[in-house]
Amino acid sequence: MPNQLTTPFKPSQPLPNLQAAVRSYISEHFTDSHPDEFKADIKQWDALRNGVIAREGPKGLDVHVETLHELITYHAQLSFISTKFPLDIGLSFPYAQPFPPQTTFSLSAALSDFYALPNVQYERVATLFNIGAMYSQLAGAESREATEGIKRAVAWFQNAAALFAHASASLPLLRLAEAPTPDLSAGFLGMLEQLMLAQAQECFWQKAVLDKLKNGTIAKISAAVSEFYEKALEAAKGARPPPSDSVPSSWITHLTVKNHHFAAAAQYRKSLDDLGSNRYGDELGRLKVAQDLVKKALDASKRGGVADAVISDLKSLQGILATNVTRATRDNDLIYLQPIPAASSLPSIPAAAMVKPVLPPEVEKPIQHLHTGPGGLGQPLFQTLVPFAVHLAISLWDERKEQRVRELEGKKADLDGVQASTLHSLNLPGSLQALERPAGLPPTLLKKAEEVRQEGGLNAIRQLMQDVRRVARSDSDVLEETLDLLDQEATEDEQLRTTYPTANFSHPPSHEANAHLTSQTQRYRETLAAASSSDELVRQKLDEWERYIGLLGTDDPSTLESFVPSSVTTLSAPGRPSSPSQTEQIRVTRELRAALEELDDVVASRGRAVDEARRLSKRDDVRPAVMREAGELGQRGAVGEVRIEAAQFEPLFERELGKYGRYEAELEESGRKQGELLENIRTLNKQFLAARKSDSTIKRREQALQTLDLAYHKYRELRLNVLEGLQFYNDFAGIAGQLRTAAQGWVHARRMEKQGAVGHLADSLNNVSHSPSPVPSAPPQQPYEQQQHLPYAPPPAPASAPLSQYASVPQAQDDSRWGAWDESKPIRFG
Repeated sequence: MPNQLTTPFKPSQPLPNLQAAVRSYISEHFTDSHPDEFKADIKQWDALRNGVIAREGPKGLDVHVETLHELITYHAQLSFISTKFPLDIGLSFPYAQPFPPQTTFSLSAALSDFYALPNVQYERVATLFNIGAMYSQLAGAESREATEGIKRAVAWFQNAAALFAHASASLPLLRLAEAPTPDLSAGFLGMLEQLMLAQAQECFWQKAVLDKLKNGTIAKISAAVSEFYEKALEAAKGARPPPSDSVPSSWITHLTVKNHHFAAAAQYRKSLDDLGSNRYGDELGRLKVAQDLVKKALDASKRGGVADAVISDLKSLQGILATNVTRATRDNDLIYLQPIPAASSLPSIPAAAMVKPVLPPEVEKPIQHLHTGPGGLGQPLFQTLVPFAVHLAISLWDERKEQRVRELEGKKADLDGVQASTLHSLNLPGSLQALERPAGLPPTLLKKAEEVRQEGGLNAIRQLMQDVRRVARSDSDVLEETLDLLDQEATEDEQLRTTYPTANFSHPPSHEANAHLTSQTQRYRETLAAASSSDELVRQKLDEWERYIGLLGTDDPSTLESFVPSSVTTLSAPGRPSSPSQTEQIRVTRELRAALEELDDVVASRGRAVDEARRLSKRDDVRPAVMREAGELGQRGAVGEVRIEAAQFEPLFERELGKYGRYEAELEESGRKQGELLENIRTLNKQFLAARKSDSTIKRREQALQTLDLAYHKYRELRLNVLEGLQFYNDFAGIAGQLRTAAQGWVHARRMEKQGAVGHLADSLNNVSHSPSPVPSAPPQQPYEQQQHLPYAPPPAPASAPLSQYASVPQAQDDSRWGAWDESKPIRFG
């Protein structure tokens, strides 16, 4: 058994569905690409993975530099793939812990052999772990009888330490609330990092002894070895869950023994240095401290699992210390007579750390090494595939520009509403049209009526409202189906617990595990209820105005004309004598008509501006700019950790949205002009009312014309409301469907878990009834002197801009926490 530890690999399993899953994801989410374009890349991904996973059983992975190169190559490809795909591509990667479960029999231990997570970064971090394990095993395989073998072992161990630190630093990329498994927790990886550094420093100490460096120097190197082992112990004891759940107890014993051993060795070497400097009292004090430390180490070794070579070294040191204590005590008592300081009074030995984590450049910057030149790891896979984040960014851009256009349309609608309500309060243009045209219909009204007829009028509004009700019912049905799924699973779970009341199930009860899904579904139901209230307001508005909208949209002009009575009073005809009052009436009427026409021009102008903005948004393609930006992002920072996120394109979006600024300015100017014109119209209308001569027939005509004019504005408002509602429910359908899919996947996973739990429970109870549970032990290894160099959700649903009449569409939530490991509970999958 060697006197140094090597880290086992994390076992995994082949993925027969990898190629099909990747093809399916490309087909569904990369609309501008076909899976056949990447047939070779998908096949190579599968082959690379199968070549480097450590399978369970005696074979595992070959400990060889060629296998190390394959692992590093696979990690580089995963780093590049993670810039192309999101975390979850519908493919779960299974990994077991490097050590068998250390706890006694429990159903949770039986279920946690393999933990599968649909997360590409999980695959990458597990690969980093196995690269670190490979470096540690390469170091352990080196013969340390000669200087060259020691140097190689030091280099391997330093690489291993850096890999475990790098894996720990990569954990946030998994976007999980907790570590997926105990061996991928920061505490566990920190323990491995410090252990690898301790063993590298120990190799350096061995070389210092072979090179016969000064005793004071060797003492400092020994002190650093002890400190590294102490840090490894601290990391292990501070890990959550505790190391007793993750590593063999022999490892903790080994770390404890090594910590005391090298602290004693440091004191022994420093005692020799004190002897050479005639500090005889210090020499004897350090020897006694060393004896106490050796005793602690030997006592700790009685817990078992410590290599014979380590115990042999301790006993050898114990014998040397006993001989030196006897000699030093005699000499000091007879000759030197120096006081022996207490252990706390002895000067501390400064540690001289000669090692540090060394991260290979192929791991630190993997994407830069994906080329076919010297030192390259091959061409990157999926090189021509547009990154998923770019697709998402383009979708966000489409939403952002659509939102900007909707804001322009909303501003226009607000200004139009102010114009319409103000004119209605002044009884304009009805009173003016009744005076100017005492019979028939005004041209402006005829134009508006034709517009309503062309768009389908009242029947079109009713059909749209039926569509709104239909889609709303469908959305509600999807939510009810989701709740039914969760209720059915909860019933099954309750029945299972009733059937096996004494079983220690690892999965929590359904009412706890599905809380995030049920609460989200309830929030969506509340959103639909708020939208339904908005629908009711729209229906009430239609009920109020449908008679007049129907008149505007009628195909029979006589029906519309019969609604507007004729009058006999009009302005004086040209050439006829006019009284002063008639002259004033003519003047005011003309000025009022001119002001109204100018106001119509302002309204039409801003309508054209918004229409132009809408046309611009339809042809506004930001894809080339996003692709250029994505290329630049891929070359920045620590390339090994590059992840292109949609949020990184925000500065680009802000620049591109600047082109819509001129339309905003036009609307602002339109609002200013409209305010001035409306104020002038109010003044002219007062003069008009004072100067005109009217009768009851004119007033009835005014009222009819004014009602039809306002009905037109209500028609436009209703049509916009209903279209917004339809858009809302269509967007909501996608999000509700995504929630249902998530619930279906969750329920399926829970059912599979419970099915496995029942099977494991039956098998384990059967085994327990025949024999006691075996205690796992570390695999046997040869002493290091005999070892040879041996050849391992739906993309977020697009956000819907707030609608003026409908509740905001809820956003899909990041549910990556589902199935995350909780340190306070057994590993669970739901």
